Amino acid sequence: GAGGDPKDTVYFSEAGGDETVLMGQDMPAPRLIPYLLRKRNGEKISIDKPVFRIGRDSEYNDYAIIENRYIGHSHCHILVRNGEYFLVDDNSKNRTKLNGEVLIAGTEMKLAHGYVIRMADEDFEFHIY
Repeated sequence: GAGGDPKDTVYFSEAGGDETVLMGQDMPAPRLIPYLLRKRNGEKISIDKPVFRIGRDSEYNDYAIIENRYIGHSHCHILVRNGEYFLVDDNSKNRTKLNGEVLIAGTEMKLAHGYVIRMADEDFEFHIY
């Protein structure tokens, strides 16, 4: 291996243990489950399914805000697709806002870490980590 010939560069040693391992490659990385932080009470709501529904109806929704009469029965939902997250308003009376912008019902709005979702008078913060 003398002389710095590129052919002699050892990328993976047979012994193992001395090469740099790319973070997250050595074992299946734990899948991060994003969550909504409900500002009113500090509750963390894990978004753990491909279509996560939020509204007042406890039968229909994955997270129910039963006590708030301004929240629609099916207020909005979060879509998970290819590791990306989208917020969709389900034609709610009191609207859903993303970072202060009113959503057009049925339109997917991409979510990113730290975005603030406002449903009627309830604020939620979207966390990916």
